[in-house]
Amino acid sequence: MTTNNQVDVGLSGSSGTGSFAGTTSPTFVTPILGTPTSGNLANCTGLPVAGGGSGVSSHTAYMPICGGTTTTGAVQSVATGSPGNVLTYVSSSALPTWQAASGGTTLTFGTIQTPVSGSSVTFSSLPSGIKRITIMVQGLGTATPTSDVSYYVQLGTSGGLVTTGYISAIAGGVPANSLSGASTTVALFMFPAVSGVAAVINGALQITRLGPSGTSNTWVCNGTTCNTNTTYTSAGSIALGGELTQLSLLISAGTFNAGNINILYEQ
Repeated sequence: MTTNNQVDVGLSGSSGTGSFAGTTSPTFVTPILGTPTSGNLANCTGLPVAGGGSGVSSHTAYMPICGGTTTTGAVQSVATGSPGNVLTYVSSSALPTWQAASGGTTLTFGTIQTPVSGSSVTFSSLPSGIKRITIMVQGLGTATPTSDVSYYVQLGTSGGLVTTGYISAIAGGVPANSLSGASTTVALFMFPAVSGVAAVINGALQITRLGPSGTSNTWVCNGTTCNTNTTYTSAGSIALGGELTQLSLLISAGTFNAGNINILYEQ
């Protein structure tokens, strides 16, 4: 029988040491393979970045892949985040991370109120940093008044609703019932609506902070509503003594008996 060592003696141009390998499942120890014509590396591991590999055997599913800690270091997977997060740069020596979005606008609805009694509806516990609030009314009606009903808005801080310092006016109506330039007040914002005894109103009032949170507590407002046959507009401003935390919609007479009220605020 001819052994591998005996075959080795008879070969010319052989290199390296050790046993000869057969064609099935051979094991090589530190061979220099040169440049193969073809091959399948599906089961290979430990492929370095410098050689075109990733340097790792697995990645975090569905997450982005970033460079390693050096130019030839193994690639790294970004850790998982939460829905709505944005991928954020941290530094030149750290992986980016998923973080809550900032710098944009977040819209938040209040809870729809359906008043069937009382003469005011208050939205309290508003978060700090609000840029703008929209007060929306739909099919809002009143009971028991014997004359037209005016609608008002008061803003408030942690000290309570503010009842002084407003500049506000309402305009609108058909020629026979014009309110153009009327109703300037210092106690509250004029909500852009006047309804008859049986009328309901629909529309919105938008209240906007004049400057960034922390530098300004001055608010301006403008809005438009309509009742059965009339459209109203209003505008105004107020400088609060602190951060806005609440607001209230009030009526001048009677009580609410129908409709919906809600707010939408932007941060």
